[in-house]
Amino acid sequence: RVPRLLASSNAVPGETLFVLEDLDASGFAGGRGSELAVVRWLAGFHKTFLMPANPVGRVAESDGGGLWNQGGYWHLETRPEELAALDKNDPLRVHAADFDRLLRSARHQTLLHGDTKMCNFCFSSDA
Repeated sequence: RVPRLLASSNAVPGETLFVLEDLDASGFAGGRGSELAVVRWLAGFHKTFLMPANPVGRVAESDGGGLWNQGGYWHLETRPEELAALDKNDPLRVHAADFDRLLRSARHQTLLHGDTKMCNFCFSSDA
């Protein structure tokens, strides 16, 4: 499940702060879970926050400014140093602008987790 939202703020222009419940204190301190459990959770997360289909992609500020226009902070425009550090012939660098354009124009948009790694997920003791 998604942590319960305790508070949020847009007090700093251009930034959104979320305070979420401590899932360890809510019974999800079960230790290491499986990669499959994480993939299943991510699929449910993306489904939960799926935006209505839009034939032209997501319009900037279509959510009233409450969320990032890209679904999360981590997108090509925010990562110029990492892109520049890739080898000139690396397929990711060569096609980065194409990937970015395709993601921005996708009919179905969703939120991004933002830091998907095993240590950032909680599991119940029976998981």
